[in-house]
Amino acid sequence: MARRIVTKAGALIIGDEILSGYRQDAHLAHLIKTLPPLGVAISRVGYVGDDPKELYQALACSRQSAIPIFCFGGIGATEDDRTRQTAADLFNRPLTRHPEAERMIRDRFADQAEPYRIRMADLPEGCGLIPNPVNQIPGFYHDNHYFLPGFPTLAHPMLTWLWENLLTPPGHQTVVVTSLMVTSLESQLVPLMESLAAQHPTCRFFCLPSANFNGQIEFGFRSPQPNPEVLADLQHKLDSANIPWKPTAH
Repeated sequence: MARRIVTKAGALIIGDEILSGYRQDAHLAHLIKTLPPLGVAISRVGYVGDDPKELYQALACSRQSAIPIFCFGGIGATEDDRTRQTAADLFNRPLTRHPEAERMIRDRFADQAEPYRIRMADLPEGCGLIPNPVNQIPGFYHDNHYFLPGFPTLAHPMLTWLWENLLTPPGHQTVVVTSLMVTSLESQLVPLMESLAAQHPTCRFFCLPSANFNGQIEFGFRSPQPNPEVLADLQHKLDSANIPWKPTAH
């Protein structure tokens, strides 16, 4: 299978235990830590419970995107694990016993694979497998969706395998953040932002007020590479509007 070139990705985090607060999500923090240094921007993240109808709707929505979607949770063997069946419904494929997944599970658990663990080999027909180096129960992928366990200790090594074998990131930071700290009302920056955005369409400008509302605002832009000309234009516009600024600390 040809490797997929990836510059953007998304995630769908599944499970009532996350939405109820019984467990805290660790997947988004992991993605934020690991993807941008590879040059992969996180463009969307969703949370959904175990209700099959709502899960189907969430997957159908994410399927409209061409980007890879990492789905965490719900691929186990208990009654509340509904991701495998819902994915089969979404892709209009029967849920069938995957022979390689079956072999992995029987090799790992022997006689204890029956009657329940073996259910985790029932996957949408035609899907590919994502090896699990921790307990050998694989995840699976189809179309632009990659289905992984809910447990971070299992899922995150499997993500590493994806980047090493199926997905090709740029391998370097592709978004550079440039900003200044300004002293201003946010409303004063609106016309500056609109003017800058019109003049520099390859940059994405942002305005982040301080959490304590002390009049300090981080004002800057994201661009594919360092852009001193845009920074000079930003500084010039601030000076022309008599808005004080200084370099940011980071």
